[in-house]
Amino acid sequence: MPDSMSNHDYLNKGFDLLLDPLADYVCIRLKDVYGVSDWWRTGVYDRLFENQRMNLPREGTFMDLVNSLDVTASLRLIDVNWREAFKAQLVKSARTWVNELIELRNAVTHRGRQDMTNDQAARGLETMALLLESFDDREEAEKIRKLMRVVRYGSEDGSVAARSVEAADVHLTKKQRALAETLPAEALPSWRDVVSPQADVTRGVYRKAEFAADLAQVAAGTAQSEYQDPVEFFGRTYVTAGMQGLLSQALSRVAGGSGEPVIQLKTAFGGGKTHSMLALYHLMKSGTVLGDTPRTREQLESVFEAAGVFRVPKVHVACVVGTALNPAKSSRPQTMPGVTVNTLWGEIVCQLASSAGKPELYNLVREADKKHVSPGSEALRQVMDDCGSCLVLLDELVAYAKKLYGVDGLKAGSFDNFITFVQELTEAARASRSSLVVASIPESEREIGGEAGQLALEAIEHTFGRMESIWKPVTKDEGFEIVSRRLFLPVEDTDARDRVCEAFGALYHDNAGEFPVEAKEADYERRLAACYPVHPEVYDRLYEDWTTLPGFQRTRGVLRFMASVIYQLWLVGDRSPMILPGSLPLYDAVTRDEITRYLPDSWNAVVDAEVDGEGSEPLLLDQREARYGQFQAGRRVARTVFLGSAPDVAAQNVRGLDRKQILLGCIQPGDNVPVFVDALVRLKGSSQYLYEDTQGVRYWFDTRPSLLKTVADRMGQVGDPEADDALRAQMQRQMKGVDPLGCVQVWPLRSADVPDEEQVRLVVLGVDHGVGATGFDGDAASCARDYLYNRGEAPRTNRNMLVFCACESRRRSDLRERAKRLIAWRGIEADSELLNLDRSQQREVAEGIKGSQADLQSAIREAWCHLLVPSSTVEGGGSDLEFDDVRINAVDGVVPGCLARLRSDESLVERWAPMLLSMELGRLLWDGRDEVGVSELWNMFCRYTYLPRLADRDVLLRCIEEGCAADSFWGVASGVEDGEYVNLTLGERRSVYTTDVLVRPDVASRVIAEREAEKVDDGPGDMPVEPGTVGPHGGEGGDAPSQGDGPTETLLSGFYLDMELDPVNGVMELDTVLAEIVDPLRLADGTRVRLHLSLSAENGAGFDGDTQRTVRENCNTLGYSGQFEE
Repeated sequence: MPDSMSNHDYLNKGFDLLLDPLADYVCIRLKDVYGVSDWWRTGVYDRLFENQRMNLPREGTFMDLVNSLDVTASLRLIDVNWREAFKAQLVKSARTWVNELIELRNAVTHRGRQDMTNDQAARGLETMALLLESFDDREEAEKIRKLMRVVRYGSEDGSVAARSVEAADVHLTKKQRALAETLPAEALPSWRDVVSPQADVTRGVYRKAEFAADLAQVAAGTAQSEYQDPVEFFGRTYVTAGMQGLLSQALSRVAGGSGEPVIQLKTAFGGGKTHSMLALYHLMKSGTVLGDTPRTREQLESVFEAAGVFRVPKVHVACVVGTALNPAKSSRPQTMPGVTVNTLWGEIVCQLASSAGKPELYNLVREADKKHVSPGSEALRQVMDDCGSCLVLLDELVAYAKKLYGVDGLKAGSFDNFITFVQELTEAARASRSSLVVASIPESEREIGGEAGQLALEAIEHTFGRMESIWKPVTKDEGFEIVSRRLFLPVEDTDARDRVCEAFGALYHDNAGEFPVEAKEADYERRLAACYPVHPEVYDRLYEDWTTLPGFQRTRGVLRFMASVIYQLWLVGDRSPMILPGSLPLYDAVTRDEITRYLPDSWNAVVDAEVDGEGSEPLLLDQREARYGQFQAGRRVARTVFLGSAPDVAAQNVRGLDRKQILLGCIQPGDNVPVFVDALVRLKGSSQYLYEDTQGVRYWFDTRPSLLKTVADRMGQVGDPEADDALRAQMQRQMKGVDPLGCVQVWPLRSADVPDEEQVRLVVLGVDHGVGATGFDGDAASCARDYLYNRGEAPRTNRNMLVFCACESRRRSDLRERAKRLIAWRGIEADSELLNLDRSQQREVAEGIKGSQADLQSAIREAWCHLLVPSSTVEGGGSDLEFDDVRINAVDGVVPGCLARLRSDESLVERWAPMLLSMELGRLLWDGRDEVGVSELWNMFCRYTYLPRLADRDVLLRCIEEGCAADSFWGVASGVEDGEYVNLTLGERRSVYTTDVLVRPDVASRVIAEREAEKVDDGPGDMPVEPGTVGPHGGEGGDAPSQGDGPTETLLSGFYLDMELDPVNGVMELDTVLAEIVDPLRLADGTRVRLHLSLSAENGAGFDGDTQRTVRENCNTLGYSGQFEE
């Protein structure tokens, strides 16, 4: 057709094609009714008004009279002779079509300057075709339908041959533009530049009932063109493997082949049963038209080959739709004058007899219909064979049976008679030459509907089960093909499509760890191309998740939602390379309502507030922070999570989507993956209805608040002091001593809280005393100095035993925030009964406490990372105190981290070389003296920060013992009595005790030498001088001291100690006795030590029975003897 033709031209062309078959049919019918001689006068001339017949002849030959009629006159003749001539021949709606065409003809004849719209022209041409089909002139009807397709789709072959659709001119408000803003991917074409949606989708003309195939409407000629027009129907239908098998089986059967005589279509709700029946209907009714259309012939070529048939024979079709029939009423078919139909068998036979032009066949069942009794399989077989090839379509059979169940006296008969008829019908089809019965059987409880439906289904299945071929039309993997064919025109630029799919495939392959493992496989790239322009993840979520919802039909539900999505994206000029879950325009009320209509009403508020509404949390996140806004990361993540959240969440074992699935649904080539991961984390922290599983890997929305809002509200009621108390308590539980750093003082409130002991102690400063960006100063420095110099009002003695750990000041607010969150969760747990928390929310509270505690512990490890080690110089006398600020690695804990750093920096000495001690003695400690006590030496190491920090006293004792073997380090004496060294040795190994003294090596050597010389000078009879009793400074003059000049050592063989222990601190005192007294005795050669514990307890009121019983049982268990006295 030339492009210059207007819609008026197409309508005039249609009326030209209509005229000849219409005039022929009208005149032939009038001649049959009024007679050969009188038909023109009675049926034409006398029926028209004078102005309507002014151009008509009063007589002439039959062909002259036929040729004198124009379209308007022919149409009016049907209307004015309806009762007498046409009511019995045509369907009731044909009179409506006639009157509609009369008005249209008048409008075209008196046209103005403005052309008719495409919709007006297409509707008029469709009505002409329907009228021609009503008197069985399908070839001429198809010629007019080709005009209709050109007007509606731009091609005689329908929408499948159309190339593109113009975008609508839409003006959006500023708010609408903000919500609808989309971002193109780098260097990739938009999907709208590669493929166009169907025209009705881009215009948004689909209605709520759209995509619901109705066999009754098609049979009556009142369906939408995409269902009514066989060429357009197959153009938008993806012929699945199941449908191909059904069509080939049916075609083989009606052509006299080996096809199944009875086929049962059984699928879930929305599985495509009725659509499959429509395919059968159009194939059998319009096989010639379909075969003459190149695209449909190519599409159905495999069907004809499988059937071994190359042309569809003449087939008479009877359609029965259970929901369209009323079993309580009779009907009077216009095409069968004098016939009253009561039953289902009467309806089927009436349709077959009328289609075959053999009304007398109805007599075979007339009596059975009148008496509401099934006619028997033989009568039904005879009807089928006398008609020829027949197709009986039984849709919604269970729905019809439910109307009969339990009700007596219906025109249609009883439920039992209905079941009997179904059995007889299947037997008749099996016995017939080339007839076929196809029935749809529901599988879902929604369609079965209650006890009556279940009983009807069981009876029908039992009957059909004897000789049926069950077929399930639509598989899951074919679903997206059906949707794509129905909603989109063929891809115009396959190279561009392939480029987009390759880019997505490369994205998934190069970032394999961020996406599901299947996404990087080559097969997934093929899926991308097959589903284009819709991403496979959209179909996976809809078919795997949403179809589990009651009411969401596998095909129709997906079609309706995706039609709304595509319309809105087309409307706003979406530039994305593919339509991903993150692209879904849930901000649009119509689109949102189309998907939430299957959910409880409470979901609408969730979508508005936390998914994609104006002022929603994701939108605000995108607007507040440019790093998210440049990718619309917040909204895309939220939309993706929502699409994976909606199924019956309470019944799911595994909830929501994992992080990799979420990224798969929202990231396109060129996006920054970490931004979307961060956006997910941010939304989890701020959304009230977004949930996360205990492992932190799966996310979903729910209509029940996740308690985060309650947590946030309670956090706002927690003050900093309360948060600090919780933080301090957590630190005290978390920071335990680790040998040799066994003493840890966490967050002391004053210097008096820090003991002044001869033990290395780590003091962990509170959160207000931290290290800032400029270093350790201010309050933190003042606090550490105060603790180091003082213990309350008294000066601190053991200053070198303290090291400090401080937090980073910048983490102070975060630490308090985390502590407040933990307090809030614990408060909710305490108020669980008051808040009426269900079991799921109680689990959420437990997880919240556990997670908040773990977060706080982690934050503490990260924050307390500054080890502060005090030091000074000898020159300053300790007054020039400084703190070395070094960072620790607290991955294993703050205390282990501090200990590791002290060790690596040698700020804590656990083993000391004698040489180093000798150097310190020579440099600082001898200080002009000849000896220094070990105890005094240890006290110096505890006090002075310019000395090394020894882990404990044993480090010093071990070092001294190891240095005893050398004569250049020091001598050791057991003590000094009356100015003399007791048991002085030099260069000899010995045990060292805190009561010992170290002697300068030169002094010790001289004293020992003098003593040896005195021993040589002593004559016989002189009392021997015990070694080690020489004076500390030697003698003056050459003579050694005489026998009474110095003390002699008396060897004693026994030691006894009697002391009273404190009942509370007795264990600590006993430990000291063992270390300081028992050990030296035990280590002496030949010593046998016995310890005896004497315990006495008195109670003036007397010990009660429980106390006596407990003490006796414990004594018996430990093997001790003890007794109570009066």
